[in-house]
Amino acid sequence: MDSKSKKDVKKFEFEDKGKNITKKKTNSKFEFGEAPKKKKIVNDVIEKEKKKDDIEKAKPDNTKDEFDDKTRVKLEKKEDKLIEKTKVISKNESSNFYRRYFGFEARVAIMMLVVLVLFGIACFFSLEAINFGKNEIVSYDEVGKVNYNVCLKPNDTYKQSCIDDKESVNEYVSDMIDTISASFYYNVEFSTDIEYELYYHVAAVTKIYDVNDQSRILYQSNENIIDKTSIKNNSRYIKFNDSVAIRYSDYNDFVSNYLNEYSLQSSSAVVDLILYLDEPTETRAVATLSIPLGAKTFGITKSSITNTNKSVEIVNDTWNEYNTLCAFLATVLIVISLSILFKTTRLVLKVTGNKNKYQAKIQEILREYDRIIVIARDGYETNVERNVIKVDSFEKLLAAHETLKKPIIFSKVNDVKCEFIVEDNKTLYKYVLKEADL
Repeated sequence: MDSKSKKDVKKFEFEDKGKNITKKKTNSKFEFGEAPKKKKIVNDVIEKEKKKDDIEKAKPDNTKDEFDDKTRVKLEKKEDKLIEKTKVISKNESSNFYRRYFGFEARVAIMMLVVLVLFGIACFFSLEAINFGKNEIVSYDEVGKVNYNVCLKPNDTYKQSCIDDKESVNEYVSDMIDTISASFYYNVEFSTDIEYELYYHVAAVTKIYDVNDQSRILYQSNENIIDKTSIKNNSRYIKFNDSVAIRYSDYNDFVSNYLNEYSLQSSSAVVDLILYLDEPTETRAVATLSIPLGAKTFGITKSSITNTNKSVEIVNDTWNEYNTLCAFLATVLIVISLSILFKTTRLVLKVTGNKNKYQAKIQEILREYDRIIVIARDGYETNVERNVIKVDSFEKLLAAHETLKKPIIFSKVNDVKCEFIVEDNKTLYKYVLKEADL
């Protein structure tokens, strides 16, 4: 047979294959993923053959065989590439076939567990938000001190008008003293921020003692030089300072007159300038400046406090930012919990109401199409890589069955889900029926 005859026979074979494929497509009620690819290959081959005929007519006969061989090699390579691409697509799509499904009971159990966890956390934040009486142990360091200046009357002895407590002079002549000023300082550092309201005042306390027993007080008077003052803040620190000044001669003359009037020249007297802290349970002195009275000369004594690593129990009875944050988080978690609980309730009611409808639908399909359905008792499994196509109705799966002449495989996934499958060598058609979808 000459090359022209071979060409005609080959052309006839391709045309015949093209007609058969076209015929199959017109008879099918279902569109396949592989058919367009096969048709494209055939059409490409037919076009190549037509072009080859035109080229062969214009060439000498001795080059036709060589051209046929080259064309055949190119077509074979093209078909191999298309087949390889199809295998890659099938492998990628078949990986979606092995998916993990949760049954109705598992979904309800998981949702209820999430609700309980969220509700428990919400209860914790709610208790934190409304816990106003929470006792907290706070450690602190406290320092209270006083400094002073002694201002003199005009004299020829001292050049400076005032002498502070840092100078070497520690004894003063009563008749030279004009005023004495005291500067009080108070500082507290807590281990954490606290909300506090602090009151303090400064008083001048004058005392005259019995000459025979210094513990016996013959006279005492209290005078507030600075009235009660308030300090409010929310911080780790309490810091303030204040100053007072007294005219020494006023207090010294009063004591001298008292002693002379009652013949108590040997008795001692003192005026104390004291910084008091007015706390809820007590009033305590944190710094004192003691100034003797009724003597020709005298020395001033300072008294201060220094407390370190002390602790105090604080009752938190105010609404603050922490309470606001806890209340917000509790509200959000409760809303989320109620939302999940509502969806769970809807799912249970829907599944419970549709359970009989789901079972009736399966029985109807199995009874009506029992001649073409094969039941997989242990479920459907395959190790063959196929291109998985999901259809949205059982009628479309029937169209695939009629075209491929393959049985329909019924596989029960769980109590609320099943699958109907039609498999081909390279393609798997699947219809999934769920109880929740009815």
